[in-house]
Amino acid sequence: MVNNMRLCVIGVGQMGRRHIAVARRLGFSVEGIYDRLPEAMDKACAEQGISSGRRFVSIHDMLVRVKPDVVAIASTAPSHCEY
Repeated sequence: MVNNMRLCVIGVGQMGRRHIAVARRLGFSVEGIYDRLPEAMDKACAEQGISSGRRFVSIHDMLVRVKPDVVAIASTAPSHCEY
């Protein structure tokens, strides 16, 4: 188990939400989420109980403010390199 590792997730569609669920079971603390689609973040927050304060509209802002230990890029494959 990983305890108290700060995680940010980029891309919170179906796969990103799975990453969040598994990461929590392993002991990660989900500190920030980003998706270019607001409705994807709405669904992730509702399904995973993520507070609105952990939603970010800028990846850069999320990384600077959260200073995560781990970043999971769970967006669609063509955007992985960009992120």
